[in-house]
Amino acid sequence: MKKAVFAFILLLCSARSPGMDHLYVGGRAGFTGLTSSLRTTHGSAAGFGVDLGFRTNPFLDVLLQFHQSRHNAGLNISSFFMSTDLNLVRYGNVDFFLSIGPGIYFFTVNTTSETKFGIHGGFGLDYWLGALRVGVVVRWHGVLSTTAADNFFTTMARLGYRINL
Repeated sequence: MKKAVFAFILLLCSARSPGMDHLYVGGRAGFTGLTSSLRTTHGSAAGFGVDLGFRTNPFLDVLLQFHQSRHNAGLNISSFFMSTDLNLVRYGNVDFFLSIGPGIYFFTVNTTSETKFGIHGGFGLDYWLGALRVGVVVRWHGVLSTTAADNFFTTMARLGYRINL
């Protein structure tokens, strides 16, 4: 099953693009919730992120994203991930979307660090004010490891700017 999901993500992310409608630069801030045993020891924390991406057509955004959160007892989570946002419905200036993609996750507790691969999936909505994007996105990050203790979720408000091409 994991191989099939990974192959599907690679197909989505590697499709040939006929062109770009616009570039996107933005940031995110919000809640990072830990799951399983990590929540008891390290708690949840505020997180932030940076987004760089492009829209190939009205239905597809491709974003490169960075996420950072610092938790109790010295836990630091940093991640770089690629997000394919499928814009399902547009109602006026509002886009409703699903998000999926691969990521690289760095877990550091004090001086010990681990690097892991994973996938994320989520949903959200964006409101467009001209070239300004204001939105919210909820994402679950499934880190591929021997335990489910590394999984986490984020609820982020995002703000960004569209650069037309």
